[in-house]
Amino acid sequence: SPKITRLNQWNTSSKRCQKILMPTTLKPRHIFFATSCGLSGFAVWLYLTTQIPADSHNPKLVGLFFLSFVTWLASLIGFILFQLKLRRGNREVVYAHIRPSIRQGILIASTIALLLFLKMYDVITWWETILVIAGASLFEIALREHTKRRS
Repeated sequence: SPKITRLNQWNTSSKRCQKILMPTTLKPRHIFFATSCGLSGFAVWLYLTTQIPADSHNPKLVGLFFLSFVTWLASLIGFILFQLKLRRGNREVVYAHIRPSIRQGILIASTIALLLFLKMYDVITWWETILVIAGASLFEIALREHTKRRS
C-alpha cells in the first residue's frame, strides 16, 4: 500500500486551510508525464492526418497513426475523467484519482482504436462492436475488483 502524506491546501471556496491526503508514490510529475505524452501524441497524429496522403497503405504509418491516436486520446479522456472525479468528489484525496482515470482513458482509447482498425478493413458489424465494448467493460470490472482485493 502506498504511503500517504498529509499536506495543507488552501481552499478558496471556504477561505480556510484544509488537510489533503497525497500518496507519495504519485507526484505532479506523473500528471506532467501524461500531459506531455498526450500533447506529443496529438502532434504526431495531427502531422500524419494533415501531411500524409490518406490512400497511403504503409503499415508503419498505419501503426504510427493508431499509436499516436491512442496516446493522445487516452491522455485527453484520462484528463476529462480526472476532472469529473474531482468535481464529483470532495477533493480530499486528489491524487488517488490519477491512476484509475489514466487506466480508464487508455482502455477507452484502445477500444475506440480497435474499432476504427477493424472498421478500416471492413471486418466489423454492430454485433462485433457490442462484443468489443462488452469485453472492454468486463476488463475494467476485473481490474477494479483486482485493485479492491489488493488494497
